[in-house]
Amino acid sequence: MPTVDLRRRLMELEGEIAHQKRVLHDLEQARTATERELLATATFPALSLPPEVTAEVFLHCLPLLRGLGWGVESTGPLILTSVCRAWRDITLATPVLWSSLALRFDDIPYDVVTNPGSMEDFIDRWLSRAGTCPLSLCFRISGDEFTLSVSRLRDIIHRYSHRVQYLEIHAGDDCDIRELRLDSVEFPLLQSAALHCDHDPDPHVDLPGNVFGNAPQFHNLRLLSAGITPTSFTLAWSQLTKFEGTIWDLKLFTFAPNLTEVTCSFDPDDQLFAVITHPCLRSLTIGEDNSDDNDIIQYLDLPGLRHLDVRYMDEYDSLEPFLVRSSPPLVSLSVRGDQSSFSHWRQCMRLVAGTLESLEMHHVSAGVMSSLFGPALSSSCLDALPNIRAISLEGVESVDLPFLVHFLYSRSSKLRTFKLVWASNPFLDGRAWAGPTRRLDTFSGHLTRLGRAGMSIYLGPRDKNYVIVDENENSV
Repeated sequence: MPTVDLRRRLMELEGEIAHQKRVLHDLEQARTATERELLATATFPALSLPPEVTAEVFLHCLPLLRGLGWGVESTGPLILTSVCRAWRDITLATPVLWSSLALRFDDIPYDVVTNPGSMEDFIDRWLSRAGTCPLSLCFRISGDEFTLSVSRLRDIIHRYSHRVQYLEIHAGDDCDIRELRLDSVEFPLLQSAALHCDHDPDPHVDLPGNVFGNAPQFHNLRLLSAGITPTSFTLAWSQLTKFEGTIWDLKLFTFAPNLTEVTCSFDPDDQLFAVITHPCLRSLTIGEDNSDDNDIIQYLDLPGLRHLDVRYMDEYDSLEPFLVRSSPPLVSLSVRGDQSSFSHWRQCMRLVAGTLESLEMHHVSAGVMSSLFGPALSSSCLDALPNIRAISLEGVESVDLPFLVHFLYSRSSKLRTFKLVWASNPFLDGRAWAGPTRRLDTFSGHLTRLGRAGMSIYLGPRDKNYVIVDENENSV
């Protein structure tokens, strides 16, 4: 193409580009004007709520007390203040939003955490916004030179001890919790504490072992690592009503006569124990661990027990002798549902038939499901439980849906809750004649009808319930 034509073409393109830029500029101005008009006229329901309602919604942004530890951030209030001016004002005017604080000092930059007074100033500013609200504090410290010193953490805890209702401490290899001297100050509001140590306190180090001796309301202790046990410290044992942690012997049940709830992993040192009677215990959960012998119930007599969770216990041989010995008024029982476990605990149902209202089964095999909801329904062990009101089945491999539907109809006068979590997605479009009027419907339809009648039903994997009840739709 001749040079003159190329220059002419270039001028045409430049003119077209300039035109398109003007069009784009006009469109951007129109968009800005439309956005401005929208902001001026649009209503945002979240911003139209009364401040006290918004503050109540914000409270649900707070983590649970026992969830302040590993991997949990307490920056919720800071996020809320960055949304808009209205939310910032509400957040700053709601003291309870600032009453929980979790800090992992070993994750904070070295030059910040080791700067004298920097962390103390931050904590003081945060907690000053909590007003007079009781405090929930969680601190993680490694105890080495690259993080906050134990003495600085001790001073922080001591400064706020009179306001703390929950205290959680994660200590690393180089930190001895006794160095915090939790016995030397008063904790008038403290109710619950969680302690994590990577090693058992050295008995040869001359440090006071008393913990929370000046905490008249303290009753709940969680020991979050196997390195420490209840006997690692001196506690006001008679105050303790709730315990969670690893135990190596049965001293806990002797030291703490008022315990009502225990969640524990049992890791004994190859020794046998005499049976201990604890009349006050109402709930016992055997925790998951790697011990070869976690059968603690063979050594316990619990005549007042109402809730028992043994899903993680290795063997169930001792379950029947325990129930015979204790004769507890058991209301809820959680067990494994594999064939071997089922053959043991099903023989025990007659011992709790008069009181049991809730039964949970985990990792339920196809054979066990057939025994529970198969063609031989008349011989199901569930028939021996006339007062059962809640059944939960987790990790179910398969189920005979027609017989399951028949079972639920037969128990609909008493059974209030039924939950079944499949190991894989089910198929509910099959049809069956069922119900008091022998109606033909899909399995899903029958289950929905039972739900409308008042039964709470969950069937599905962990993230989806296939039984959806429309309360506004009239049942047929």
